[in-house]
Amino acid sequence: MKIIVKSEEFKKTLQVIQGLSNDRAMPVLDHFILSNNGSNTLMATDLTTSIKETIDVVKAEVKGTVGIPRKKLYEIINQIEGEVTLESSKDNSSIKVLSGNSKFKLSCINPSDYPTFPEVEGTLNIVLGARKLVEMIEKTAHCVNSLNDTRYALGCLLIHVKQGRLNIVGTDGHRMAVIGTDIESGDEDIQLLVPKSSVQRLKQFLLRSDDDKVTMKVSKDRMSFSFPGREIVIRLMEGTFPVYEKISGEIDNDKNADLSVDDLRGALKRMLIVSNASNAVRFEFESNQLILSSSEAGGIGQGREVIPVEYRGENLSIVFNARYFLDALNTLTGNKVTIGLKDPLSISRMMEANNPDYCFVAMPMRG
Repeated sequence: MKIIVKSEEFKKTLQVIQGLSNDRAMPVLDHFILSNNGSNTLMATDLTTSIKETIDVVKAEVKGTVGIPRKKLYEIINQIEGEVTLESSKDNSSIKVLSGNSKFKLSCINPSDYPTFPEVEGTLNIVLGARKLVEMIEKTAHCVNSLNDTRYALGCLLIHVKQGRLNIVGTDGHRMAVIGTDIESGDEDIQLLVPKSSVQRLKQFLLRSDDDKVTMKVSKDRMSFSFPGREIVIRLMEGTFPVYEKISGEIDNDKNADLSVDDLRGALKRMLIVSNASNAVRFEFESNQLILSSSEAGGIGQGREVIPVEYRGENLSIVFNARYFLDALNTLTGNKVTIGLKDPLSISRMMEANNPDYCFVAMPMRG
């Protein structure tokens, strides 16, 4: 195989596959497949997430397929400007990387030893704007734990397709974010668990597009997202996800506080400087003001700040993990939020102004 590519464009493609996990038990997965047999394509997988993409080439001189170390090639391409020639040996055991006065040689694997790209031939097809999907991921993924051995579902985002609606939900058992959008679908009611590691790769994949429409397909155990010439396939997890509709729909908040996103975000950042290891910050709601306070263990430091709110109701003091609220606030684009409250031990809900499709809920801490 011999092709010539532009380093800047090729670098963007290689960057997406760098996030795939490394498996010491299967070193073959540290590679990717580059082929120009009929079309110029790149394919990489870690068995949970698989990515395939058509690449732009300046010139394709010799056909072939080769398995290249993805990290080493990316590091080389990242330091090169202009055109790059990739030329494999006759037996595909190595590849030369040539650009100007620079010359590298990398050992390669036999392409036949690499897993094949998984095909998704599901009956459910959904078309959605890529930027809309990125927004939904950003507003929910911060609530997801990393995968652990006991609660797999809490290490995943839930994608729930139900009667013309697509909801994405993230939770770690202490906080939860839900966002939805209308879609064209039938009467399906399908819940899909996407592991957090794959969510990050999916977000990178989507951000490389303009606001193109992405097509989602679902099979029994996999889900694909594709644009013309580009596709990512994710192996779905099995597990029981919390009944989020009941949690978010039956919260009995009888008090509301309306306040500025910027005021709350800035004040929480400052309170976290002198908070304890659990990020505990006390929220004291009084008539038209919110008093935030925190202190470090051992009396090392204390903080207190007052910000204006629109609040009518009895005075209420409640302790939250401020990091949870800050993570949610950092995903918002609006200027106002409403926090629904009840008492110091009940779940509270935060809504973004003019966005009824989104909500964030959090358990209080015992203060």
